[in-house]
Amino acid sequence: MILFQELNSKIGVIKNKKSNGDDLMNAVEKYSGMLDGLANPLRLSIFAYLRSHGPSSLSKLQKQFPMKRNVLNHHLTILSDRYLIWKKRQGRQVVYHINDDVFAFMAAYLKEVFGKNRRVRTIAYS
Repeated sequence: MILFQELNSKIGVIKNKKSNGDDLMNAVEKYSGMLDGLANPLRLSIFAYLRSHGPSSLSKLQKQFPMKRNVLNHHLTILSDRYLIWKKRQGRQVVYHINDDVFAFMAAYLKEVFGKNRRVRTIAYS
């Protein structure tokens, strides 16, 4: 929850126009790892599946995404390390859930940055 509060305060600063471009860039750099976690087509598919079907165990995910268990577990670990999903042990199984707080932040952030009638500032890197 602390992560979401920090993210929410960043988006609040940006929404209130109290920030300059540096605040926006700091937020973009700090949280780009979350978007990077979804840059892989398989991880994006896993995330979308969990979002639409709800919490799922590794064995249920393996039926949906037929691949070796260790490969699927690797991608789930990346999503978890980037706070996009969380896991909870239920008996002998581990069940994966969408991190709703981070999902809400990402949706709000992307809407704010790329929303209708929003000018996007281009940043040059050398």
